[in-house]
Amino acid sequence: SRGWPFRCIFCSKPAYRNKYRYRSSKNIVDEMEAVYDRCGGKFNFVDDTLGSNRQKAMEFCDEIISRGLKVEFACQMRATDVDDLFFSKLSQAGCREIFFGVESGSNRIRNEVIQKFVPEEKLHEAVKICRKYGMQSNFYLMLGFPTETWKDIEDTINIGVKTKVDFIGLHITQIIPGSRL
Repeated sequence: SRGWPFRCIFCSKPAYRNKYRYRSSKNIVDEMEAVYDRCGGKFNFVDDTLGSNRQKAMEFCDEIISRGLKVEFACQMRATDVDDLFFSKLSQAGCREIFFGVESGSNRIRNEVIQKFVPEEKLHEAVKICRKYGMQSNFYLMLGFPTETWKDIEDTINIGVKTKVDFIGLHITQIIPGSRL
């Protein structure tokens, strides 16, 4: 997909465009087949919102499965997009790694300050379901949001331990032109 339907304060995408568009599943899998030998069937989808349109994501998985294409891929999504049926299909299609944009381990920062609106329970659920289907779970985390306290920083540092996520990426918040931040 291109575009971004959410409005987190640190993101510049809504400032540039508020449109959201998709490629067809057939088109994507055709391209995967075309480069299959060069990449050994391993793909990384840099699509921030793979799970935000469940129908399109399921069609994508079905296209891979129906062609009998043996692939492994990584993707990104929000923890709010996690559910058992969806992850079962992702696993069948070859998904082996998921990156979740968590941003902060502090519920206050995540939901009130940056308006991510992801409850901590969904973070735990995301890791648990990844593990159930043999997928590696990864959290993108950020430090340096407005009003962030030492307690918020500790919550962010400790969210990996609390959820038992496989990997975390910890980054400094960048102020991007066009973002509300």
